[in-house]
Amino acid sequence: MYEHLVEGRTEEARAIQQFYDEYLAVNDLPAEFYLGTVDKVFQTFALPQGRLRWGYRTVRRRQYAAPR
Repeated sequence: MYEHLVEGRTEEARAIQQFYDEYLAVNDLPAEFYLGTVDKVFQTFALPQGRLRWGYRTVRRRQYAAPR
């Protein structure tokens, strides 16, 4: 990113900074929450299999589908 700024490529530098702002935002989360989410969503696939729960309720995956 530094090289982008030195070379005057500010739009590219801004895009990189925005990416890292979001990417590093997980550092603000408690480890237990982050690791639990990774486990439920990416390791046991609870969300796509319809088994993810929030409190006493099952999260309905169709509510969060990507727009077509």
